[in-house]
Amino acid sequence: MPQWTDDQQQVIDSREKNMLVSAAAGSGKTAVLVERIIQRILDEEKPIDVDRIVVVTFTKAAAAEMRERILLAINGKLEEDPGNVHLMRQATLVHNAQITTIDSFCNYIVRNHFHEIDLEPDYRIGDEGEMLLMRRSVMDAMMQKEYEAAEEAGQDTFFYSFMNAYVRGNSDQAVTDMILRLFDKAQSYPWPKEWLQSLVDAYEVTSTQDLQESAWFAFLLDRLRIQVEEAKAKTERLMDLCRQPEGPIFYEKGLQQDLLLYEDILAFDEKMRFYDAFRDLKYGAIGRKPRGYDGDEVLLNRVKDGRDAIKKSMEKAKSDYGAFSLEEIVRQMQQIQPFVRELVRLTIHFMDDFAAYKRNKNVMDFNDIEHFALQILKDQRTKQTTPTAREFQAYYQEIMIDEYQDSNYIQEEILSSVSKEEIGGHNMFMVGDVKQSIYRFRNAKPQLFLEKFYSYEEDLQADNCLITLDQNFRSRKEIIDSVNFLFDRIMTPNFGDIDYQKGHRLSLGAQYEKIPERQDNRTEFIGIQTGSKEKEATFVASKIREL
Repeated sequence: MPQWTDDQQQVIDSREKNMLVSAAAGSGKTAVLVERIIQRILDEEKPIDVDRIVVVTFTKAAAAEMRERILLAINGKLEEDPGNVHLMRQATLVHNAQITTIDSFCNYIVRNHFHEIDLEPDYRIGDEGEMLLMRRSVMDAMMQKEYEAAEEAGQDTFFYSFMNAYVRGNSDQAVTDMILRLFDKAQSYPWPKEWLQSLVDAYEVTSTQDLQESAWFAFLLDRLRIQVEEAKAKTERLMDLCRQPEGPIFYEKGLQQDLLLYEDILAFDEKMRFYDAFRDLKYGAIGRKPRGYDGDEVLLNRVKDGRDAIKKSMEKAKSDYGAFSLEEIVRQMQQIQPFVRELVRLTIHFMDDFAAYKRNKNVMDFNDIEHFALQILKDQRTKQTTPTAREFQAYYQEIMIDEYQDSNYIQEEILSSVSKEEIGGHNMFMVGDVKQSIYRFRNAKPQLFLEKFYSYEEDLQADNCLITLDQNFRSRKEIIDSVNFLFDRIMTPNFGDIDYQKGHRLSLGAQYEKIPERQDNRTEFIGIQTGSKEKEATFVASKIREL
């Protein structure tokens, strides 16, 4: 019988709440998840059938492993209690339980409710190569129609202006690639056309007041605030270095002045005062090394180079985001807006043509299946759940999502639709590790994880509860300390959208035999940057200096 930690036991035992489990690498996440399912099945007061739990994970291999481990656990319990009819039933039901990928779960919904969206039941899922060929064929035909329509319209079309701005040489591939990227991005949203229209609306600014109230400006200020907060945190670490024995204490006064600049900027809550203060940021001298200095030259260079890196980063942010007046930004957005509108129009044109082509061929891709599943579960006009969704809500007792950091907005909408959330219940169980989110190129939205991580309560009595499994049971202390040392410094809100020091650090979970005294067990850090050897060397050197 495994010896669970207190946090692991809480994950296993909690009931009737929405729960986010932030499970670090090596924390025993899968074992805990399987045990939770088994305990739900064996619950003496409220046992449930395994097919009334939805378990969604990221890959077919992970789903197969999960199903096998659950079956092994059930069979193990049956050996202890061979006459248990409930367990016998679970051993049969587990083969048809929804322990699967999100794609397969959506396909299950569509296969069983195709008639509700007027879909032919004999559709098939096209393979990746086939879908790429179809995309290209539809794109070529669509662009041909656009050229012909523009030729007929003459000067009354914006199409030629748009193409002239983005075409490279004699090929329009740069434009078609842009359309396809935007199309793929839109597929990760529940209502793609509405999201595309919101892009156009974001550029609908006619005055500086409109700009200040826009989501675009709010996003800009949020990024700038993160930049200043990071500069402040790095400066505080440099001041700690100054105070070390043989440290360059003569730099402390200059760094203190930097710190006051950052604190003054961050003190402004009003948008324009904050923005103006950021744009007006000016650095003074950090100080001079006194003659005859016999302190630690390594510490001195770390402080000096670290401050130079902070200053360079802040000056670049000022150049990128603070170089223009609000009036100039409004003027530029008004100039850009027609091009955004045309890009969105072309993307929707392609979206409609591609959907019609696939329907005609009765071939679908997984994006289609997700959107068809959502159409079955929610009315597109009212955004209210359908009778079918309410049937799922009544049937499923828990919705478990593994690798939650790799979910996107449409998947969140689908799984929420079959949960009991709409009827006041709390049965969403999400587990993952935002540090391991690597699928942004597939439009994963780790922001979903982070929003819950920072809003859920570390209170088992709360309806929305957060439990952190930060103990790593597969690595030695030396490895964990090195990982924490490195990522404390490089995994920040401005670089990766994660503040590693706030709830994401690893802690030691396992005890190993003591290392022989003569054995060198230090961790080696090797940084690699693609590109020229000169750039690579500069990158590695800069990162080491920052450490």
